[in-house]
Amino acid sequence: DEELSPYLERILEWLQDINWPGAELILERMLCYKDKKTILKEVKRSIEKAKKEKDIIWEETLKKLFKQLAY
Repeated sequence: DEELSPYLERILEWLQDINWPGAELILERMLCYKDKKTILKEVKRSIEKAKKEKDIIWEETLKKLFKQLAY
């Protein structure tokens, strides 16, 4: 987690298309992220970015991730 922390914004951008190579692995890895406060903050920030860009698919993927992390 410590190594990934500085790159979370870029890592979450990779989820813009779940069909991209490695996207499923990234999702799985984000679900294992131990610092829930940090990852939830970054996912929320990315959701806002997806909304601004009107990227509905990315937004939905991030919302699902957020829900899974929040529970």
